[in-house]
Amino acid sequence: MIRLYIIEDHPLIMAGLRNMFRPDRDKICLAGSAESIDEALSNADPTTFDIFLFDLWLSKGFPLDNFNLIKNKFPDKPVIVFTGETSTLWQRRMYNAGAAAYILKTSNRPEMKTIIEKVAEGETVFPDAIKKHLGKRIYFGSELQQFKLNSNQQNIVDLLSKGH
Repeated sequence: MIRLYIIEDHPLIMAGLRNMFRPDRDKICLAGSAESIDEALSNADPTTFDIFLFDLWLSKGFPLDNFNLIKNKFPDKPVIVFTGETSTLWQRRMYNAGAAAYILKTSNRPEMKTIIEKVAEGETVFPDAIKKHLGKRIYFGSELQQFKLNSNQQNIVDLLSKGH
């Protein structure tokens, strides 16, 4: 049985997650929940759950700060980001910070179940909807010298395209 601790501040989304997985069918259960990072830090007992399911945009705090607070207090617990944020910038930021997966709120139950199972097995998962955006590079080509980038400018563009 995979036990989830969900950090989500939208009651409707939380209600949907509570009803999405059935322990007898999916072997996934809700072991705990919190509406904020502070509540999760205070109440989450690491012996009662296996994985965090974390809403990227909570009403309080900056996403990276919230993520780091969770990872610092629970370094051995994988964190799956669960969000409507489709920006590849945030996807890269969360993976660079150590997220185990990034699930869009538009994902269906079978896709979510598969990702959660893979994370429980120790994998880092890049869903198909996100994979196509990862590793994209910005390429510049021009015959005109005034539009060519020097090596420093190319390095800056490369770092920006990686979310830095």
